[in-house]
Amino acid sequence: MTGLTRATPRDPFWVSPPAALMLAGDEVHVWRVDVRSAYARRNDLWRVLAKDERQKATDLVFEGDRKRFVVSRGVLRVLLGRYLRAQPGSLVFGYNPYGKPFLVGAPGVRFSTSHSHDLVLLAFVRDRDIGVDVEHLRDDLGLDEIASRHFATREVATLRSLTNSSRKEAFFACWTRKEAFVKAKGRGLTLPFSRFEVTLTPGQPAMLLKVEEDIREPFRWAMQELIPGPGYAAALVVDEHNLRSSCWQYTG
Repeated sequence: MTGLTRATPRDPFWVSPPAALMLAGDEVHVWRVDVRSAYARRNDLWRVLAKDERQKATDLVFEGDRKRFVVSRGVLRVLLGRYLRAQPGSLVFGYNPYGKPFLVGAPGVRFSTSHSHDLVLLAFVRDRDIGVDVEHLRDDLGLDEIASRHFATREVATLRSLTNSSRKEAFFACWTRKEAFVKAKGRGLTLPFSRFEVTLTPGQPAMLLKVEEDIREPFRWAMQELIPGPGYAAALVVDEHNLRSSCWQYTG
């Protein structure tokens, strides 16, 4: 298992994208979007949203949730339009039985999105299952209690063995890796976090270690830690090990 390889390992983690976007079959593209700067162009994003997306945004009670939704879905449409050479507003999304979105009429390009606090991540690949997750490192959570309820037994033991200074980092590394895997599988809550194991010790490469229902799964799925910025954790999962990942900074 060779995992995912960064296309430009010597560059900063997030770099400016090329003028013309091409998504080859051996590539994964991950985009980082700053919600505050992108929302400054909210009128442009609003114009590409479908009627039901505008209604969902309007129905959201909290302004922060509304901003994140408009930016996440609007930028998703903009980027898909650039990859497919299509009008962003013309794209149609469908949903699998567990709520995972996909493009109707363009099955070759698959994607995953995640947002937390002031960041949105979007990941794209061709003909592969993919999942991405980003989390803001909050201090107001009972990490040990959450881990005991949701993590696998060995993960809980590993977390408890760490010093207090590294426990939060390990918790969110574990959480984002699990969330990204569940998103890639597209099964929602039918795949409990406690039924599979990932690495979480700081300094360890991101890796799927065990899936109870199928011992072959770790050989199928590649996992990569992303570095979204100070105060955040993130992970990427895709069902192919020999891919090159590029991480782009979205600027509009």
